[in-house]
Amino acid sequence: MKAKATSLADFEEIADSYAKENDSLRAEIDRLHSNIGDLRNKLLAADEQRDLLRSQLNEANVQLRYREEAASTETEIQPDTAAAEPPDAQPGIQDGETRFYKKKFSHQNRDEMIPVTDCGCNNWETAHAADKGVVPSAVES
Repeated sequence: MKAKATSLADFEEIADSYAKENDSLRAEIDRLHSNIGDLRNKLLAADEQRDLLRSQLNEANVQLRYREEAASTETEIQPDTAAAEPPDAQPGIQDGETRFYKKKFSHQNRDEMIPVTDCGCNNWETAHAADKGVVPSAVES
C-alpha cells in the first residue's frame, strides 16, 4: 500500500477505499450468516413436517391393515331366536330398553327389519340422521 501511494493524501485515499471494501464485505458476511440461520430454521421445520407426515402415514397403514383384517374375518350377524317367533309373541318394549335390528328386505313402501343381538360395534353412533338402535321410552297414557 505504501508503494502505491506517492503522498500522504494518496495513502489516506487507498486506506479509505480498503476500509469501505472491508465494511461492505463484513455486511455481506453478516447477510450470508443471516441467510444460513433462516435456511437452518426452514430445514428444521421441514424435518418436523416430514416426521409428522411419516407418523400419519404409519397410522394410516395400521388402520388400513386393521380394516383389511376385519373385512376378511367379518361374519354376518345372525338373527336372534326371537325373530322366528311372530311379532305378537315378543314382549312389549320396556322403559330404557335397547333393541337392535337389521334390515332384511326393502319393499316399495317399507323396510322389513329383523331383531338381532348386539354385535358389540359402535359404528352406528356416528350417524347423523337419527339415533340408531335406541328405542325411546314408552309413553304413559
